[in-house]
Amino acid sequence: MKKTLTIFFFLITVSTVAQDRFADSLKKVIESLPDDTSKIRALNELSKSYAFTEPENALNFSSITIRLAKRIGDKRGEAEALKWSGIAYGTKSIVRE
Repeated sequence: MKKTLTIFFFLITVSTVAQDRFADSLKKVIESLPDDTSKIRALNELSKSYAFTEPENALNFSSITIRLAKRIGDKRGEAEALKWSGIAYGTKSIVRE
């Protein structure tokens, strides 16, 4: 049992570190992208990466994505950003309880 818990906590730690690196890499890529659908896709991926662990960050990035998607007329990107925004709000409500 103790071994199983040790492995479990190790995997959570590795997963968190990997997620942070992924998010940091994605932020750097996003800065260099033009304001088009590729940037919207990358921002949605960033929102997705934060939706279950850091919902406030997910909400910030999905808000940016929604504004950009509306400005360039990307309905699909806007819908996905709204989805991740909703999931982040759901995560926030679960964490609060």
